[in-house]
Amino acid sequence: MTTMHPNNPCQAACLTPSTPGGIAVIQVVGINAASLVAPLVETRRPLAPTPAAAERLQFCRVIDHREVVDEGLVAVRSVPTGQCVVDLNVHGGPRVVQRVLLMLKNAGAHIVEPNDLSAHTWPAASPLEREGLLLLQQAATRPVATWLIRAMNQLPAKIEALTHNLLAGDGRQAQSWLRSACEWFPKMRYLLEGIRVTMLGAPNAGKSTLINHLTRRDAAITHPMPGTTRDWTEHHAVVDGLPFSFVDTAGLRQTRDPLEQEAIRRAQQQISPADVVLLLIDRSAPLPPDGPLELFAETQMNAQAPPVLTIWSKSDLPAHPSHGSADAGPPALSISAATGAGLERLGCRIIETLRLAGWQESPGYPFTIRQATCCRQALSALADTTPGLAEAAQCLQTLAKG
Repeated sequence: MTTMHPNNPCQAACLTPSTPGGIAVIQVVGINAASLVAPLVETRRPLAPTPAAAERLQFCRVIDHREVVDEGLVAVRSVPTGQCVVDLNVHGGPRVVQRVLLMLKNAGAHIVEPNDLSAHTWPAASPLEREGLLLLQQAATRPVATWLIRAMNQLPAKIEALTHNLLAGDGRQAQSWLRSACEWFPKMRYLLEGIRVTMLGAPNAGKSTLINHLTRRDAAITHPMPGTTRDWTEHHAVVDGLPFSFVDTAGLRQTRDPLEQEAIRRAQQQISPADVVLLLIDRSAPLPPDGPLELFAETQMNAQAPPVLTIWSKSDLPAHPSHGSADAGPPALSISAATGAGLERLGCRIIETLRLAGWQESPGYPFTIRQATCCRQALSALADTTPGLAEAAQCLQTLAKG
């Protein structure tokens, strides 16, 4: 943790995740934080850490050399450490945040990581709470933040109860819970880093149109002419409270065009980093003999492939006879980006494929590598021929107390 330097007493950080929109909270901490921020904002009342100000949000304009950078809200308070804290709530676009941080830096603040401010403004009561507060700063959606808060609140009581059972000579409940906890922890990556979904398919299979519907904006360029998408692009969305990245790619087909060949090669490169691949097939168009299925199969042989969901797109149009029976081939989900049919089910299918169904109601489980390591050590102790109840209890106590 960075400490306050006497010659540079103010520190500043953006506490919220970097996102294209929404609200960003920029915090400035230091004895002179209010006086440092005051010249950078226009407010009706002076910025001062008085008892009344601690309960008040003020409208403000962020000003840089008479230019209005943004409009937002500002609050000032004092904390038990003796520092003054200024919370500046601005619009969350990366450019706005970067500009405000640069203004603070030019005014004399030291730009730090959000973690460096937590000890001054939100001291944690336990290692579990401290780890949870740090992860909250990475939560990209409200449901993920809610899950983390619930886990922070539930874990201490659960660990205490299991430790009591272990010391009393009963390891059955602890063993069952530890197995579930170890199975759950790899899924934390999806909550914090998001789920990456790569779209593959022939030209005009409807990949870009589907992405526009899933992201609820015209994020990807669409056009009836094949080959509109030349390189992969990434677009963000939220499905069932989870952050998603949908990757649009060039259409897969046999071609002699060097530019299109390079686009297809780059599309194939997006298979390995994906958590799920959606293989879109337009059932209203003829199925070419050298189409995306063959090109995709070739790539699969050289990559550690993620799960693949076959999607029949443009289900609002009649199926072309070349596709045969709807029951032939791999199980597929029919969707129509034009009418919205099947899109809700598509999101559910992706989440089910990653075994995340009902994640918002799941109980509090470990959410850091340290916690998961303690759980694995405790489970290993209970797997001995002579159950290591005391050793497992010690591992759980380490989880809770650090």
